[in-house]
Amino acid sequence: MLIGHVDACMFWFMDYSLESGSDRWIEVNNLQQAPLSTQYLVSYLAALRSLVLKLREANRDAENSYVIVEFIVGILSYGTVFGNIHSILELMDASAAINQAEEHHNFEMAGIINFMKEKKIKPELQQLVRDYKELQWQKSKGLDADHFFSGVPKSIQQQIKNFLYLDLVQKVPIFQGTDIHFQHMLALKIRPMHILDGWTIFRKGDEGEEMFFIKSGKVEIGSEDFSIIFVTLSEGSFFGEIALFESCKRTATARAKGNCELCTLSKDEFGILMNLYPAVAEGIRETIRVRKMQEEDRKRAADAAAEAERVRQLLEKEQVKASGSLAAFHVRNSNGGLLRGASGAVSKSKENLTVSAVVRAISVRSRRTSSVVPETAAAATTAALVNDHAPNNTALTGVESSLNLKRLVSTIRQKSKHKVSTLGRPGQLSSVISTNECTDDDKSLQSSGTDKRDESIN
Repeated sequence: MLIGHVDACMFWFMDYSLESGSDRWIEVNNLQQAPLSTQYLVSYLAALRSLVLKLREANRDAENSYVIVEFIVGILSYGTVFGNIHSILELMDASAAINQAEEHHNFEMAGIINFMKEKKIKPELQQLVRDYKELQWQKSKGLDADHFFSGVPKSIQQQIKNFLYLDLVQKVPIFQGTDIHFQHMLALKIRPMHILDGWTIFRKGDEGEEMFFIKSGKVEIGSEDFSIIFVTLSEGSFFGEIALFESCKRTATARAKGNCELCTLSKDEFGILMNLYPAVAEGIRETIRVRKMQEEDRKRAADAAAEAERVRQLLEKEQVKASGSLAAFHVRNSNGGLLRGASGAVSKSKENLTVSAVVRAISVRSRRTSSVVPETAAAATTAALVNDHAPNNTALTGVESSLNLKRLVSTIRQKSKHKVSTLGRPGQLSSVISTNECTDDDKSLQSSGTDKRDESIN
């Protein structure tokens, strides 16, 4: 409209400055004596027609020259105006698409909320669902990332997936050194997911169906109630990979520490790739087998050390009880039995300290030998320690000392029969203890106790 006004005014002043004549545009349209308003309206209408490429009729050279310029300006104006109109329509169309997606999201949320209320799902769980759906909406705005490049050639899709996920795949030890094409296929099968702060990814005892890569954020691995945090994993780490190779349950609980972006590789997708690459599959299975053996060795060594510590604590408790029994024996045998009571107490203390030293040494040596075959090394260590530290004469002076030591050895044998045997083959440590501390000495203890009881009576 403004361009039309300027064009009308300029043409009028140009034509009015020309020499008057019957062929002049003003005279042709009988505007010489017309009112000013009529002159403006006729000139303005002619200018608008020229801008939309309906040129005015001109007779003189100056008028024709101006019409040519007017034609060029009209073409440019026409393209600009309609280009802007097209942009506005596109913007309106995009806004309409976003609005439509948002309406769909709101409709979906309303349906989910109504369903949860109808089923009386607890409010805390309802809030978790709402938070997750809102996070998903903020990240994608209703768009499915898996379909972004669905129309793109496979080779380009592969390059995009490699750029996004290949570095995560190559950080996993069991995938390192495998065929590069196999790694590319793994990257192609990875799917992203978002987890909110504090959300549990899986719990101890759940069936393992996928492994996880941490694209951003942190994940805590701990006990079921998270009273113990085993490890905190950060960006670039992975966990749950054993679930890809065997049917097993989760041995710990994982939860997000802050909002996380994770990537998952499902067990089914991985199984398909293993069938496509049998040579790679065989190498991976061998690696897993070696890793499992090493993990079992470390676990047995840790269990042995823990059991040794438990037995040591048990011995200390028995030593305290034995000290109390010796004190009572000292009171009862104050007439002529003081020396024998003191001797029994000293002998008993030495015996308890010796057994405690054996247990502590077992713990230390079991840690040192955890890298070799645990069944033979732990058994040899136990036998050597018991033979080195067992006293030559286990017969104690005094009735109470004899009975207390016998009870102590019996307690060790009963409590340790099943659990301490994890240091070697089943029953190995129990047989060693029975042979070195119970079989021969038990008779000595019984005879000594009988003799001393007779002396006390006499």
